[in-house]
Amino acid sequence: MRRAFTAVALVMLATAPLKAEGLDGAKLYEICEHNDPSSTENIVCAYYIKGFIEGMLFGDFSAKVTVGYCPPEDGISPETGRLIFRKFIQDNPKASTDKAGVAVGAALLSAFPCKKPN
Repeated sequence: MRRAFTAVALVMLATAPLKAEGLDGAKLYEICEHNDPSSTENIVCAYYIKGFIEGMLFGDFSAKVTVGYCPPEDGISPETGRLIFRKFIQDNPKASTDKAGVAVGAALLSAFPCKKPN
């Protein structure tokens, strides 16, 4: 039952349209105040923080790479990111042993490298 609830909550998170400016520190704090491990708020908080930690890991990795990350101006959807990641792992199976943040980051860097000036 808990796995089903978690799956539903994650689907809701992945498909819910939320602009980056729609969540501030006060709102995240409010969400993170819920201590019930099975609550949607607790799951949202945990995965937001986990995603941020993974993003920091990716930032450290990408600082060491000479190619920059230049996504489309209007961004990409989580579904597009998922498809890019899956294709990258299929094409680069050795990357499946990397930390998740590094593997996703490498996939996105590969899909959206910055164009070099002529």
